[in-house]
Amino acid sequence: MRHAALLGLAVVLAATPALARPKTWDQTWSVTGTPDVHVVVGDAHVRVHAGPAGQVSTHIVYDLKRWGLVVGAPEPTVVFER
Repeated sequence: MRHAALLGLAVVLAATPALARPKTWDQTWSVTGTPDVHVVVGDAHVRVHAGPAGQVSTHIVYDLKRWGLVVGAPEPTVVFER
């Protein structure tokens, strides 16, 4: 009976979503002239918006949504270069 209860608890825990708050990265640069912006992604949704003149801003949100047991979920590599 005890094994059945532990197995039931394991199934419930494996079926719950992995609760993690999203990570964010923000960076802003003042620029002159016409900036050249490059975005390189492997597997992501990307939105690019025009902003105020003389400024380049980035706002990155990483939100992992998985169900079940998550072991060693890799985080993205975010590199800002100027």
